[in-house]
Amino acid sequence: MKPSSNFDALERVKAVTQLERLAKVIKETSLCGFGKTAANPVLSTHKGFNDEYEAHIYEKISPTGPCKNLKTYTINVDKWTDCLP
Repeated sequence: MKPSSNFDALERVKAVTQLERLAKVIKETSLCGFGKTAANPVLSTHKGFNDEYEAHIYEKISPTGPCKNLKTYTINVDKWTDCLP
C-alpha cells in the first residue's frame, strides 16, 4: 500500500489529538461514574498502543495484521422483555 500524503497524515494526527482531548474533557466533567470511565478505552489505548496509532496514521498499516470490519449488533425488542414494565 502506498504511504499516505503528509497532509492526510496530519489530518489523522489532528483527529486523534482531538479525540484524546475530548475524552479527557468527558472524564473530567462528567457527573456520574459511567461518564467518568467512558473515556478510559480511548485514553488507555492511545497511551499503551501509541505505535499502533502511528502506524495507522502515517503508513495506513496495522502491525498486528489486517483490521477486521466492525460488527453490527441489533436488539430484538420483541424478545427483550426483562426490563419492560
